[in-house]
Amino acid sequence: MVEARMTRRRVLQCAAIAFGGALTACAPAATPAAPSEAAGSPEATIAPAAAAGERPVVTIFVGMGTGTAPEQQEVQDSLAAEWNASGSDIAIEYMYVPHDESRTKWATMMAAGTPPAINMPSGVEQTGRFQDTNLDIGPYLERDQYDLSDFGDLIPEIGKYGGITYGVVMGVYPSVLYYNEDLFDQAEVDYPTHEWGASDWDYDAMVEMAQKLSRDGSDRSSATEGFDPEDQTQWGYDEIQCGLLINALAQSWGAENMGWSDDFRTLYFNQPAWVERLQWVSDAIWKWYIMPSAQQTAAAAPGFDSGKLGIDQCHSWMMGEFAELEFHWNAGAIPSGPAGKIVAQCDVDGFLICNQFADLDAAWEVAKWMMEPDQMLRLNLTWGALPPRASLQERYIEEMSSKFPNVDLQVFFDSLGYIDIPNQETYLPRYGEIWDAFYAGLDRIVTGDEKSAQVVLDDVQATVQGYLDEHWAQQS
Repeated sequence: MVEARMTRRRVLQCAAIAFGGALTACAPAATPAAPSEAAGSPEATIAPAAAAGERPVVTIFVGMGTGTAPEQQEVQDSLAAEWNASGSDIAIEYMYVPHDESRTKWATMMAAGTPPAINMPSGVEQTGRFQDTNLDIGPYLERDQYDLSDFGDLIPEIGKYGGITYGVVMGVYPSVLYYNEDLFDQAEVDYPTHEWGASDWDYDAMVEMAQKLSRDGSDRSSATEGFDPEDQTQWGYDEIQCGLLINALAQSWGAENMGWSDDFRTLYFNQPAWVERLQWVSDAIWKWYIMPSAQQTAAAAPGFDSGKLGIDQCHSWMMGEFAELEFHWNAGAIPSGPAGKIVAQCDVDGFLICNQFADLDAAWEVAKWMMEPDQMLRLNLTWGALPPRASLQERYIEEMSSKFPNVDLQVFFDSLGYIDIPNQETYLPRYGEIWDAFYAGLDRIVTGDEKSAQVVLDDVQATVQGYLDEHWAQQS
């Protein structure tokens, strides 16, 4: 079975601990002048602000993204202490809530009239889900003439929903091709290119490469006669366990939208590009034998860390899980699809300010300080995120090189030029039910219950459009 979508945030939370734990000691110290955030704990708790007196207290809610592990909490608390000791007329108070309880706690606080000031780190979904209570920070950006050019052209778009800027991205998790150098060497196959946009690097070339890495118990590749998929011991490629979403993947196949109309009233889950992309997954499992089926995954657990997988298309947040692997690995560029387009899915964490908070100016000052390079880098290192600021790339690579000395970290930053806009996590009504229905359809493919993507997506389309029609009928 395919894991639920929320598992991706779960993995991010766990991977960030391993990713950032050994790095935080060498993170640069921030200059006391403003706020920071602390990470979460097993139970909902509040970290008290330093003697605040009558000064406004900005509460930062932590629980909807990463940031709740004790190791992360320590780093974030140190930033908070620096801000609170700086003599500012604003104080910071952190609330840490377990992920499973975070939305309930948020709703309870809103209903009680005691809203937190800032939701951070928070993913793309919350930008749309909480659009009625998220603050439009556009006027603040304009008032302060805040320069976002350091974030590039694409990243600032992720903080928007319906054309309104609700947040700013604080950390990015771009996707790349992780590859096992040892398996490539054994098969005498050239490594995937690290050059994004290489003219000869497309999905067809990757399939050919992955087939040479897919082996059975007699060491025959899946491209050779006599290969026995019932005795498969090694796989060339995977993308399922990372939870990559088809709405971004299908853009490389020519999808003209993210699966829905601009007004969120019509879904297009069985559009041709989606069908072709999901059929590619079906063929990768049942025709080319480069991807593990659900049954093989259950029996052999061929994740990248097992040493049985040649290539894994996944986000940067998995690096923490790969820090202590016993084989040599590196990162390569994602290939172009049949439409000639490269799309690299990117998860993000940012901040959102609640428009119901009593002192919005104070909340903005806190958020603005958090965006400054020194504070951002410290948070990125403990979150397991890459900095969205171009000016921080060199410092980040210097910090990370001690932990990953043989990994081409520039590949991750180059990925940011190809991220999915709109983002694959964009919120739409009945979000959970709609994606659960898609994953139920994907289960049929990976188990072999149904190998036709057209059949699966026609069924999924009928189900999800029904959810959306029901939603709008209730609204009217």
